Amino acid sequence: MGRRCEEIVIYLVDHGYEENGTGRFRINSGPSEVLTAPQLDAWLDTLQSVPGKKITVVIDCCNSGAFLPYLTPPSGADRIAITSCRRIN
Repeated sequence: MGRRCEEIVIYLVDHGYEENGTGRFRINSGPSEVLTAPQLDAWLDTLQSVPGKKITVVIDCCNSGAFLPYLTPPSGADRIAITSCRRIN
């Protein structure tokens, strides 16, 4: 039987931008292949719905700081968010 994963590290590197105050990360070259900050937060919240999961997410793209306001972990969960640049206003 496999061991349960307690710590997850996610590293996103590519092109990012901010639109209407929301961070966006281009997953691929297609216009519809974009991950928004709220989508990433919801996915991370789902991963952390199991108690004891610690997540570190590194976002290495332009305007990555625009993701930070959205990446608050659920109550009682540990999450570290690291961005490569500030939010551009």
